[in-house]
Amino acid sequence: MIRDLSLIAIIISVVIIGHVYVQNSIREGSQETVEKLESIKSQVQMNDLQNAKKDAESLYEDWRKKSDNWSVIADHQEIDNIEKSILNIKSSINSEDLDQIIPKIDESIYLISLIEDKERIKIKNIF
Repeated sequence: MIRDLSLIAIIISVVIIGHVYVQNSIREGSQETVEKLESIKSQVQMNDLQNAKKDAESLYEDWRKKSDNWSVIADHQEIDNIEKSILNIKSSINSEDLDQIIPKIDESIYLISLIEDKERIKIKNIF
C-alpha cells in the first residue's frame, strides 16, 4: 500500500515538474519572440526597413527552431498559423507594404500569447 502511494506520488511529481519546465520554456520563447516582433514594429514605424528586413529574417529562422520544440506540446494548427503570420510579416516587409505590416505583427503577437495562455495550468484548460 505504501509502495503504491509512493509510486503514485513520484509519478504525479514528475508530471508536475515536467509541465512546469515546459510552461517556463514556452513563456521564455514566447517573450523572446514577442520582443523581436515589437522591435520590428518599432523599426517599421521609424521607416527603418533595412534593419526590419534583417530582423524579420532572423525572427523567421528562430521561429523555425522553436516551432519544432513547440509542436510536441501545442496544437499543430496554431503553430502553422504563427508560422504563416511570420511569413506574411517577412513578405510584407520585403515588398515594403507598410500598411499591412503592423496589423500582421499584432496578429502574430496575439497568436503567440494564445499558445502561452492555453498551455498554462488553469481550471478552464483542464476541463
